[in-house]
Amino acid sequence: MQLYQLSQVVLDDANKKDIQLYFTDSDLEAKVQSAGWSGAFDEKWKDDFLMAVDANLNAWKSDWAVSGRTGYEVDLSAEKPTAKLTVTYEHTAKEKDFMTKDYRHSSGSTCRRGVGFRCLGQRQGSGLR
Repeated sequence: MQLYQLSQVVLDDANKKDIQLYFTDSDLEAKVQSAGWSGAFDEKWKDDFLMAVDANLNAWKSDWAVSGRTGYEVDLSAEKPTAKLTVTYEHTAKEKDFMTKDYRHSSGSTCRRGVGFRCLGQRQGSGLR
């Protein structure tokens, strides 16, 4: 019974796109893609779109102490519209423990300001520019 309930949860999450699956086995991957569970983009879509992805791929699991917000602003006042995406994280843990390390940013992203943590290559709390 528990295995059935677990499979229902996984199926529901896959259908809602809360999880995506990937297999190196080409037959399994083809089945995942046909079910719409691979996370692939709809290549028929020709208009603009934005996909902001947040993933904790490190072994340190600080997510329980991190709250996040996203903001998206579109300015149509100029001849060429502009858009600005802002992603803000706040690490609310009072102190580091065995599961918590300094957060790192990925290539292409910018850490504007760090308070209470160290951005890579910078002194405590100085951030990157």
